[in-house]
Amino acid sequence: MWIGTLLGAVTIVVLHFIPYRLRNELYGSLLVGIAGIYVGFAINDGRPSAVWIEGLAAIVFLVFTMTGRHLSVYWIGIGYMLHGLWDYAHDTILVDTQVTSGYPSFCGIYDVIIGVYIVAAVFMKNRAATYRRSE
Repeated sequence: MWIGTLLGAVTIVVLHFIPYRLRNELYGSLLVGIAGIYVGFAINDGRPSAVWIEGLAAIVFLVFTMTGRHLSVYWIGIGYMLHGLWDYAHDTILVDTQVTSGYPSFCGIYDVIIGVYIVAAVFMKNRAATYRRSE
């Protein structure tokens, strides 16, 4: 779990130095890529039902990414947090796709850290804009 925490923090710091617009594109691309990893696990699992479930989940996270690109990066942050719940579902056997041991907890903490950061950043940016307008 500490590796997911460390990697989440490193991702935030590294992407902080990238221009805002490109940073949001990268956050969205990472979310879709992370969802795609579970599709790979499902293909490796070999059961068509697992591929369908993981494929549909990946489409849901793609929708969050596209919504975030067109409306607000906030939706990408929400997508990350929901993906953290999806990871938890794998860790508790609610979803029975065979995955590498420890991956759901690693990915879950990473997802939640990134998602909370994005949502908090949007909130703080909006609050700062509101504060400037009220002066």
